[in-house]
Amino acid sequence: LPYSAGTPAPYEERDKYAKESGKTVMNLLAKKIKPRDIVTKKALENAATIVAATGGSTNAALHLPAIANEAGIKFDLMDVAKIFKKTPYLADLKPGGKYVAKDMWLAGGVPMLLKTLHDGGFIHGDCLTVTGKTMKENLKNIKFNNLELLLLYFVLFNIKIKIKHGNRKVASNFGTNNNQQVRQFLSCLLYP
Repeated sequence: LPYSAGTPAPYEERDKYAKESGKTVMNLLAKKIKPRDIVTKKALENAATIVAATGGSTNAALHLPAIANEAGIKFDLMDVAKIFKKTPYLADLKPGGKYVAKDMWLAGGVPMLLKTLHDGGFIHGDCLTVTGKTMKENLKNIKFNNLELLLLYFVLFNIKIKIKHGNRKVASNFGTNNNQQVRQFLSCLLYP
């Protein structure tokens, strides 16, 4: 379910996802949407992309082909390896990285990661999800409402951005955590 992944364990917000999960299963049954309608080759490619972008567990390289095999989909370790090779490492998460999952959640969480990967052309937007909508439809309204979170997002996800305001262009790579670049970015936004 959107927003259900990554919410820190002690947050009571997680409780609502248990109830929503039950409602979602009943909705899927009513619409006659089966797991094999959702678990497709494109969905498995999306899953491998998300794992690669977060530096997630290499166990995915074994589990995703196993899921594919059970669903009768041709998707093997070499397919996963190709995806891992071409996917940008966006979220510098522990154990190998600098940030913890809560930092990612504060920066917009899995929905922002998905939107970034989708907007960058790395995941398939036409995959059906458990919501009964496509990935693209689920991500349609994902956006930042807070400039501080936006900056945290750019730092956390190592995003290189280009902004044009009037005749001014600013290109910054926030992955370096350079205060001068952050100030330049802010001045461009606040004083176009």
